[in-house]
Amino acid sequence: MDPFNDLLYFGMQVKFLETLSGGDSRELANDVVEAFRCPFQDNKRGVEGNISRFYILNGGNIADGVAERVRGEVNGRGIIAPNVRFIDGKELVDLSKWATYSRGLFVREQLTGLLLELTANQRIMAATEIAFDLYVNKSGPYPILRCRLEALSAYLQRPFATDRIIRLAGEYGDASAF
Repeated sequence: MDPFNDLLYFGMQVKFLETLSGGDSRELANDVVEAFRCPFQDNKRGVEGNISRFYILNGGNIADGVAERVRGEVNGRGIIAPNVRFIDGKELVDLSKWATYSRGLFVREQLTGLLLELTANQRIMAATEIAFDLYVNKSGPYPILRCRLEALSAYLQRPFATDRIIRLAGEYGDASAF
């Protein structure tokens, strides 16, 4: 989705050549033009769609000038050149490293949220135990304390397991049982 809630479709041509050279430009330009001009059926949404952006990936290098030649040729055929993106092997490796790093940050954020929530819930459960004791044995007011479940809910939607989470969950279960 773009910022205006329009659905975007992406096309891709993947090659594994040592070097994508100028001799490949015309074939690539034809692939790009065909991708943009040929509508397809989006079976999930039941609508006809058109490519919004096209990626050309090569596991090796992309020779100087290839991207400019392809973009120049497709621009002259009614396609907006910046919607054609080139990615070479080095950039693919960089993207892979970034994805791994990003995933690590996501996991760290989720773990921090779970730990904070578990700590808060342990305090709530301790207070609830005291409040229920007052309610049952000394005619105190009915306790209205609730555990927080936002981080746990987010974790359950996209779970990952570590020994520490399993251990903390076990400790939490032991501490909150009464």
